Amino acid sequence: MRSPPCVPFLQYGISRILLGAAEAGFFPGVLLYLTTWFPKAYMARIVAVFMVAVPLSNFIGSPLSVLLLKMDGIWDYRGWQWLLMLEALPAVIMGIATLFFLPSKPSEARRLTDDEKNWLSGRLEDEQKEREQSENNKPHKHGASKIWAAMSNKWVLLLAVIYMSISATSNTVSLWMPQILDVLHR
Repeated sequence: MRSPPCVPFLQYGISRILLGAAEAGFFPGVLLYLTTWFPKAYMARIVAVFMVAVPLSNFIGSPLSVLLLKMDGIWDYRGWQWLLMLEALPAVIMGIATLFFLPSKPSEARRLTDDEKNWLSGRLEDEQKEREQSENNKPHKHGASKIWAAMSNKWVLLLAVIYMSISATSNTVSLWMPQILDVLHR
């Protein structure tokens, strides 16, 4: 006996919200992690490499999603349920593995030589000291006034609108791409 039509929609909605909540910290977390590993001179290139993964994952993931959606009915699971479970599995496994294998700072990295660890740690410490000195030389503003100054800056607002547009378009394409490919393959 099949469940009423509203139940799968509700299940999908709750699953999607939970998945979104779990994913929400990934992007800023990776960017923060990269700042603990790469000097300022390398950051733009490293972030660009990380950002290239987004369209690449859509290119690979969309056809895979179509195949997973076609698993509808196997073991009494719907295609979207298979999609959510199987696409989440690598992220969960890698997330747990990260806790055990990803070093927190360069001095803990086993793949670097002692000279490389010392150079990288020293460079990052020097940059941290420069930032602290720069902050100490600026007139002190309270937290709320700093935030207001940033949020009212015309360039920040323009970049926020541009990023929002890019993000909305990218999310829309990645969300609907499996269905688009499924229709094209019929």
